[in-house]
Amino acid sequence: MTPPDCLTTDRLQKRAASPGEPPPFHERWRPRALLGAVCDAFGTRGLPQLARSLPVVTRLPRSRPVLTFDDGPHPDSTPRLLQLLADFRQPAVFFVTGENANRWPRLVRDIAAGGHLVGNHSWSHRCPLSLTRREQWAESEATERLLERLLGRGLQRSGRGRRLVRPPFGCWTPTLHRWATRRRAAVWLWSLMPPDYRASASSETVAADLARARPGDIVCLHENAAARPRTPDLVEAWLKRAAPGGRTPLPGDNPGVAAAETG
Repeated sequence: MTPPDCLTTDRLQKRAASPGEPPPFHERWRPRALLGAVCDAFGTRGLPQLARSLPVVTRLPRSRPVLTFDDGPHPDSTPRLLQLLADFRQPAVFFVTGENANRWPRLVRDIAAGGHLVGNHSWSHRCPLSLTRREQWAESEATERLLERLLGRGLQRSGRGRRLVRPPFGCWTPTLHRWATRRRAAVWLWSLMPPDYRASASSETVAADLARARPGDIVCLHENAAARPRTPDLVEAWLKRAAPGGRTPLPGDNPGVAAAETG
């Protein structure tokens, strides 16, 4: 469920719309700009400077497109995604929620065993802007401790040895910044988000957006209720067209990641 006071990508798209035919949303709006939108909407002092200091990653230099999956794991989608990624020798990053990781811990271990990275997507996927500071901290910390227990301390790191975190809806706050600093986390957002998470979006629309992926893109897909029935099929079709013959380097092996994660 989307909290009403959260700046979601849907609301941002409507806010950015102008008369005439606008360019595609993923070309018009970058996730890093969400921090500035939060400042504008809520008048939070200090966030513009904070945004510039964050290790926020939205693209990966010298990389093929990297697939990332939010909101899992889930038995209706994760096993098939893992099989497809193995068949095409493509690594990915799975940003899991604590609730789902706690419910299906074996799937989290399967993700790591397949050579993929596991990132923190909060515990319950509630928008940070709807939570108290204590709740924001607890959501991230509880998920991180669970991942450490399931995978060990080194398996969900990348680039300069940073942990990976993606806040729900891309919403970032000073509290999460303090948590990320203490945990040495890199904030991974995205440069392309096909609307697979929306039941109202057709599969054709999602496929067309996915086809826009270019070198360096971080592609954000989902394993929520709307995405699970179709995203694996769309990923398979995309991999058949776009996957190179060899294995794409893992983000942690990409020399461009270290530079990207310096902010």
